[in-house]
Parts: sequence; structure tokens; C-alpha cells
Amino acid sequence: MLVHYLKFFFRDIVRNRLYAFINLTGLVIGLALTFLLLLYVFHELTYDKTNKNYARVYRVISHEVTLNRQLSQTPYPLSSKLKQQFPDIEEAAVVQGYIHPNVKIGEEQVQVNDFFCADNAILRILTFPIVEGNSLSPLENPESIILGKEWSKRIFGNESPIGKTIELSVGNDKYTLTVTALMDALPNNRTFIPGMIANINIALENLHKTINTSDTITRDAAYFRTSYDDWWFDSYLLLKEGANYKDLGKRLLLVAPSISPRSTTSMKFFFNR
Repeated sequence: MLVHYLKFFFRDIVRNRLYAFINLTGLVIGLALTFLLLLYVFHELTYDKTNKNYARVYRVISHEVTLNRQLSQTPYPLSSKLKQQFPDIEEAAVVQGYIHPNVKIGEEQVQVNDFFCADNAILRILTFPIVEGNSLSPLENPESIILGKEWSKRIFGNESPIGKTIELSVGNDKYTLTVTALMDALPNNRTFIPGMIANINIALENLHKTINTSDTITRDAAYFRTSYDDWWFDSYLLLKEGANYKDLGKRLLLVAPSISPRSTTSMKFFFNR
């Protein structure tokens, strides 16, 4: 019976070629679009879920009340302050990505647009595929750096980069950093996709050279470490198992006045994925 139906099907296609072509083309296009839509939905539903502790990871968002706008940036000391005040927070880390240094490759200076600065705490909050080198505390030394595979190949070819040095320049400042860890490529459905991660001290020392300000305040590493008036850093938090982030968010609003900027700008902070 099946053979009979197949013969009838192919005969009908031969007799009505144009009609069959239109129907089959529509079917193929429909299936292709459905497949692409499913891929997009899967991509969005798995966003950031390559992080092992995804369900417990949050970022602090700043709400500038005066202008009624939200920013993903926060003051540098905020994350450590929150960890001190709230026992629900297991880890806190600061990330800075406004500096785009040049790396020396041969005789050429190449700008690094996926350069970030952080400390070791970020590796305990987010999951990074360290495939070689120090996976526990690669940023312990201020002159250390984690290198992504793509940059490693561009700088060192197929050689292992561990223990080798790279030369970075930020304006007139030059840094010789030692590669302490090699990181595999990260999926593109992540919020934080670094190609290089250096010690946070580089950001603290150089951030004031990359931002424009109209006041006369002297901004340096010491200033950013304590100031709540400049929010140029991303604050990542890892909550403890069983912690309720909504309850923590309410308590955060209660203590907000004590950690708001000293300027006339009114700020609030809350948690987000």
C-alpha cells in the first residue's frame, strides 16, 4: 500500500510540476524559518547559563533618580560594601571594561577592544574555561593577565603562552604582563565576554585618563577605591544557596542612603541578572 501511495505521489509531481514546486518551496522555507526561530529562542533562553552558578549570580544596577535612568555601572567600593553588610552575599567582584589598550604583536600595536580588568573573585562568581595555567588565582599578582585563545594565537602562534609576557600600552603608560592562564573561547550568549582579563589595578590607575570630567577633582587609584561619586565599574555578586534576592533587594533600598554619592545626584541600587 505504501508503494502505491509513493507512486501516486511522484506521478502527481511530474504531472503538476509548477504546483509541486511552489508547495515544496513553501514547505522548505517554512521549515527553515522555524528552525532558525528555534535556534534564536534557544540562544536567548540559555543566555549566561554557561555560568555554573547562573541562578545565584546577579549584577548591581544603578538607578539615577534625578534623570530617571538606569546604568549597569556602579562605584568601585560598592560590591565590597554590600558583602560586608549582607551575609547573604557569598562573593563580590568588580569588573572594568572602559580601557582599550594596545598590545604589541611583533612591531605592530593592535587595539584590544575586549580587554577587562577584575580580581580573582570574578572567577569564583562566573565560569571561565581555563584550559591551561593557574585556574584558581591567576590575577593574584598585579602584573598578571588571563589570555583568551584567540589573542594567544595572534601573539604567540601555536606556542603555549603560560609564563610569557605581553606588552600593553595605555596612553603613555606601558605594562609588561605575565600570562598566568589561558582561556578557551566563550559563547556569544554571555553578558561578559573578555578576550583578556588583567588585574583591576590597571583600571584604577588609568581610568581617569579615559573619561572626561568638568570638575577639578583629582582622580587616581586611591580616589576610585573609596569614591561613591563615580560609577564606572560593574559589580557582580554571588548569593549564597537559598538566599532570596528579592528580600535582599528590599534591604538594599533601605541602606541606599548610606552608600549613595555625596554629590547632588540621587542614586538607588538594585539587583538584576
